[in-house]
Amino acid sequence: MPKYSQYSTWRANFRPHLDGVRRRWDDLVLKLVAGESCELTLEFDESYLTDDPESPIALHCVLDLLENNIEFSPPESQLVELIRDPHTFSSVTWNLSTGQAQHGSFWIYFSMPGYSGMPDSPRLAGMIFNDFVIESLTSPDLKIFVGELSRADIKVVDRDSGLAMGNVSIRWTFAGQQLPSTQTRDDGTASIQFVPTSLGGQFLTATVQSGSEESLVFTVGYREVAELSIFPSEVTLGSTVVVKARVLPSIEGKEVLLRYTGEADQRVPTNSDGWASAVFTANHVPTDHFATVSATVYAGQAGEMTLVKKVWVKDPAVRGITLWVNESPLLLPDIVVKLKPGKEQFIRFLVGVNEGSADKDFAIFLDDGISSTPLPGNYQFVNENGWFNWAVILSAPVGARLALVVASRDNTFVQRMLIEVIA
Repeated sequence: MPKYSQYSTWRANFRPHLDGVRRRWDDLVLKLVAGESCELTLEFDESYLTDDPESPIALHCVLDLLENNIEFSPPESQLVELIRDPHTFSSVTWNLSTGQAQHGSFWIYFSMPGYSGMPDSPRLAGMIFNDFVIESLTSPDLKIFVGELSRADIKVVDRDSGLAMGNVSIRWTFAGQQLPSTQTRDDGTASIQFVPTSLGGQFLTATVQSGSEESLVFTVGYREVAELSIFPSEVTLGSTVVVKARVLPSIEGKEVLLRYTGEADQRVPTNSDGWASAVFTANHVPTDHFATVSATVYAGQAGEMTLVKKVWVKDPAVRGITLWVNESPLLLPDIVVKLKPGKEQFIRFLVGVNEGSADKDFAIFLDDGISSTPLPGNYQFVNENGWFNWAVILSAPVGARLALVVASRDNTFVQRMLIEVIA
């Protein structure tokens, strides 16, 4: 009789499952880890043998090492009745426990001794493994970040055969702290997720039950706001401004706190390129004529970082004035004045050229990277020569674009000047 025909009754009436996963008879191999257990189930829901008094079934085990010990529940060779379950799939299950078994092979088969002419089932090959090594321990990125979920992947194999080992227990520690244990899947792999809480170089260590140990070294840091852009770069009262901030290294979903003077804060997640953006409306002119725009990561937490820029808010209803830079008048206010850093420069205007300004007091307001005498926001009246005069010094790096504003206290006169820092 052909082998398949000999076992056809078993194949037709029983469907094996290992630890809840259905398997084919020909594909089922029992790879048992010493000290662990598994469940072997035969489902017989549609079998004509159900409730047959001649059909009690028994499990049998043949070991290649007589001193090896596998415990079965129900016990080996004990007959178990095939009883229909009216609520779910009918099945019978054995629990296999290896205890302190040694490395070796075995066979399992089933019999139905009360059923005349019924052959034994196909044999299921099995192995007991108790000596494992970590073949690989990897992570998608060894540069990780405080407060963010990180991952590592492991593969465990049998030391002698190199076979991938499932159901192997792995102990984990990160930065000296115990993590939850994991078990390998059938392909020998497992993963661990963890959240770093402190900076610097930190070790993740994996240990398998046979004692094999491997470690990875992670560098833990904070993400940073690397760019902050404002469009347009100068805002007209009542118009909108788009604020964009980029977080690096880029990640999707990182919260960025975006702020604009006098407007409600916006908490925005980054996109896949690390950008977060929001739209604000310039509803009023700030006291110093510059709105402060900022982007913050880790707001209110350790690692908080903020980038800040200023944007001039222009009121189209106010009058301009003609400013002088040192000894030269700035006849076109949109021309960018090129000035050197670290050297005192003079910003002035003449009352006689700016009708209606003589009885008003004026102050200067500055972008970051400029200092002045008198100080920003300190109002002064015209001097005895008919001039308003401020000494400024640039401290911004070469290439920076800056702005300053001269305005009367009542804001009837306002003028902005653009500066480029040159070497």
